[in-house]
Amino acid sequence: MGALSDRMKKAGWPIVRERNGSWVVYASQAREYRYDPSTGWSVPEKDLAAALENDLLEIQQGRLSAIRTLSRTTALNHARKPSQPIVRVCQDGRVDGKRVLHLGTGLDRFAKDALLKAGAVSVDDYDPNFYPNRSVLDSTYDVVLCNYVLNILTPAERRLVYDDIAACTAPQGSAYLCVQGKWPVLNKHRVVRKHEDGYLIRDTNVPTFRKGYDSQELIDEVCGLLHGTAELVCMFYNNSLVQWRPDKPKAGKASPIILNGKMEPRMNTNKR
Repeated sequence: MGALSDRMKKAGWPIVRERNGSWVVYASQAREYRYDPSTGWSVPEKDLAAALENDLLEIQQGRLSAIRTLSRTTALNHARKPSQPIVRVCQDGRVDGKRVLHLGTGLDRFAKDALLKAGAVSVDDYDPNFYPNRSVLDSTYDVVLCNYVLNILTPAERRLVYDDIAACTAPQGSAYLCVQGKWPVLNKHRVVRKHEDGYLIRDTNVPTFRKGYDSQELIDEVCGLLHGTAELVCMFYNNSLVQWRPDKPKAGKASPIILNGKMEPRMNTNKR
């Protein structure tokens, strides 16, 4: 991979070694590049270099964040099986007969098959890097899943995700939100310093944001921003899985939603 690897790290592109000795590079905008020592890159090297230089230029000009790219692409990378929250909602029968949105799928690549096998009627994925089609956010769903996303985002970005959760959860539906606990953030990462309501950590050459939650803190944040009701489903060591249900809207009344950090009225359109 040579000199390219250092510049990839500066751009926030995670580099993952596979068991067969090859390498996978996850870039911004859902791009994926593979390198085999015997055959080289999966795309012409000049094309890869051009994409890399474009990202570095956008970072320099402030239009792209290496921290954001790296945080979102490294939040989940499950090589052999779905993540624990996916396994739990499937085992509990919470997706059987439901339309499901997986919000912030990341590299949880076995999740969709597991959800369909557990009886989900349909599964749509959205992730800004890997499944960037935002049209799926124009529908509402019986179940919205958002795992290990909120804890890698600063408050301003987190509110945008809460907006999507509120807009995409059907009035009779539920959202399941899983976040990292406080202990893993402080003890399993190289903490650089406090940043907003979390920390900057430096597990790679580029610092990324992490926030650790205890269960009640997550429940309070969810209810404070989304209203409705929230309760703890279970813990995975120090990580919390919480179920949120929206308030039942009254006929002819506007449903509240968070926009730019403020509560604004919005008519319930019952999107399907």
